[in-house]
Amino acid sequence: MTKEKMRIKRLDPAFRARERAYDKVYHKKQWADPVFQEKTRQYKRSKYESDPAYRAAVLARNNKWNVSEKGRNAARVREHRRREMEGQASLTHDDWKMILDFQEYRCVKCWRSFQEAGRPERDHIVSVVDGGTLTITNTQALCRSCNSSKHSSSIDYRDATQRSFCAWMAGEAEMVSVED
Repeated sequence: MTKEKMRIKRLDPAFRARERAYDKVYHKKQWADPVFQEKTRQYKRSKYESDPAYRAAVLARNNKWNVSEKGRNAARVREHRRREMEGQASLTHDDWKMILDFQEYRCVKCWRSFQEAGRPERDHIVSVVDGGTLTITNTQALCRSCNSSKHSSSIDYRDATQRSFCAWMAGEAEMVSVED
């Protein structure tokens, strides 16, 4: 095929669509290969270290991303997860179900059922920013509106029975039975 015919063929939208679809599948297969991924990373690393213009372009692109709204939100989520993992995050799925059962599937602040209020949210009583961890003693189930109105303040809406139950579940206290 001559260069002129190839140029005309590339102007055809149907040909370009087929070519893009092929490229998408080809690159997806390529990136699934760990050897290819590692070679590409090594190439980019060496180029970053040796080429000052490439390094400046990468840093400018990263700075542009970091100041964008999506970049700031991603950084905030990353930082939240890092702080959460630094603490002793030991709340299991079963613990969460137990909290919901104990609260009778209701928001602990407004007492609306989660069927009408929406999905329950895990609320840190002492926020992660203030050193709180994701444990059974530091978690309460709130509806979205109550959780967002609380912001990062440390408010425990649970009553004394619920607090003692959670402490007992975490092994921090003994369960005291009241006999008549």
